[in-house]
Amino acid sequence: MLNVLMVAKEDDGNPFINLLAEGLKDKISLKVDIDLFFSPNDDYDIIHIHWPELLTNWKPPTTEKARNIINILRKWKRTTRIIITRHNLLPHFDREAFYAFYNDFFSLADAVVHLGSYSKDEYAKRYNFSSKQKQVIIPHHKYDIPKILPQKKVALSRLGWDFEKKNFIILVFGRIRSKEEQDLIYALKQNSSDKSIKIVVPRWEYKPTYRNWRKRILWEVRQFLLDRDDTFRLTNSFIEEDEIPFYFQGADLVFIPRKEILNSGNLVLAYSYGKVVLGPDVGNVGEILKATGNPVFDSNDLSSLDQGIIKGREKSKDGLGYLNQSFAKEHWNLETISNQYINTYTGLFYDNFSSA
Repeated sequence: MLNVLMVAKEDDGNPFINLLAEGLKDKISLKVDIDLFFSPNDDYDIIHIHWPELLTNWKPPTTEKARNIINILRKWKRTTRIIITRHNLLPHFDREAFYAFYNDFFSLADAVVHLGSYSKDEYAKRYNFSSKQKQVIIPHHKYDIPKILPQKKVALSRLGWDFEKKNFIILVFGRIRSKEEQDLIYALKQNSSDKSIKIVVPRWEYKPTYRNWRKRILWEVRQFLLDRDDTFRLTNSFIEEDEIPFYFQGADLVFIPRKEILNSGNLVLAYSYGKVVLGPDVGNVGEILKATGNPVFDSNDLSSLDQGIIKGREKSKDGLGYLNQSFAKEHWNLETISNQYINTYTGLFYDNFSSA
């Protein structure tokens, strides 16, 4: 049985690692830990890394910190096969500070796992060392959801959403991390010809810091107006796990407010709950949405949001949400995904590997 060290953190609020570990634990000897990374040894056959920035505590590394981490990874490479799952092009924050670190870090991988074809193709263009590595596509696994889900009416009542039956409810799930995301959410209303839409954002927590007082005032004025606009339901509260089903069951469409993105856990979560998704036509996200008949918008033409909402409403009525859920169950179930990882581990370890 292979010994694998997964460099990640369990129980950190992101179920990706917990679920994947659950799917793997009966098939290999698995240890999920961050601290063990910093003590290279020959106890493990495979070291599997997620999010390189986790090793810098989510902060841009100093030159010395980056050098130390890369040297540790080189020590691992002497005795252990290194696999990295590519979750993003670069971190969501301080991207320029991570360019060199990402380049050095990924250059030491024996194999890179991509969550979609776009990522694999983009990686080959970005890094000239990609041809010397094994590249494989393994999708994001679907999320577990309760077997019994509340009806829409019950969900709306539980959340206190006093919407009318005619309203089309758009959910923007997850933490809003930038003004760009806020601008896209605002653009939903500005570009929509459908006056019955309601836009729900449970974690509208981003507040920009402006040195320019005029920009700060403009942002505060818009925020004041949004708080009083009946189209929006903006809150900033942590969502307990047992509350998540009510948000998705109360929604008709899930919106991904990003202009640039590689992967989206919220897309997978929405499919798991049987929801139609509107997202940008970029990255693996655009690839998946188009392949499954979901609406996309053009990041460079926000007027395309209107057609996205119209198509989303039509697709929701036509039962595309159910098809999304069926797709996730067939292609992204944990057993299938964990077996693909096992095959990758085994093939890499025994040098019997054919890339996707």
